[in-house]
Amino acid sequence: MVLESGGLVIEGHTGKSIIIEQYEEDKTDKKGEGLSSLSTISGNVILTTRNHRYPGDDCNGKDDRKKGLTVLNLNGLKDNTGFGLYINDNGTNIEIKPVSRNCCNNIVIKIPNTMNITGNINGVYKQNTIKISKISGEIDLSTQYNKLYFDDLSGPIMAKTTYGDVEGSLAQSIKAPISIISAYGLIDLKLQPSPKINIELITPWGNTYIPNDLTIDLTEKSDVKGIKQAAIKGKINGGGPLIVLNASYGNIYLRTN
Repeated sequence: MVLESGGLVIEGHTGKSIIIEQYEEDKTDKKGEGLSSLSTISGNVILTTRNHRYPGDDCNGKDDRKKGLTVLNLNGLKDNTGFGLYINDNGTNIEIKPVSRNCCNNIVIKIPNTMNITGNINGVYKQNTIKISKISGEIDLSTQYNKLYFDDLSGPIMAKTTYGDVEGSLAQSIKAPISIISAYGLIDLKLQPSPKINIELITPWGNTYIPNDLTIDLTEKSDVKGIKQAAIKGKINGGGPLIVLNASYGNIYLRTN
């Protein structure tokens, strides 16, 4: 699967199909009036939200201007899903590209858990998180403004975000290489209990934090004293697949369940 959109939730499943789900919050009350929330900011001011059509829409002359039309983007792609996405299955790759500006805030894509995922996403400032979970295929992902969240991934993983944090967890059994880079953010990664791995932790301008009961047997030591820190390289529980974490200007938080 080839991604060109941020703000997606991607979940692995044991089936063979790709399922795309669009979530809409149910805001209808028991009377069918569409009341979703009620709050008060003072004795005389009450704030409410409803999922009804805005009455002011009548001033525009049309209730739904999009009816019978589809979104067109700068590359000539049209929304062929009804979800603001363009999807192309060429038999080898399945390409998923955004068409609408706000297409991906409520989309969940469920894919076979062995499928490989690639993406080079040039997002916009503070674009939503890309969440990938329960995938045992290869992940090769690069983005500029997205936060990355990984849950129960096996690897191999090559992931980089330039202006976002990386959080999540790895599966019990992992495959190298695993390289995770956050150029201007933090990395917060949870390992399974008693992992057998080689580790390289790179925080030139930050700190590395580990649990008190986790021991890293260093394979290299540095006596260099300067502002910029050297990498921490070592083995955990005798070593195994190599995990490289690089937070260039942030901290690394390594955890175990």
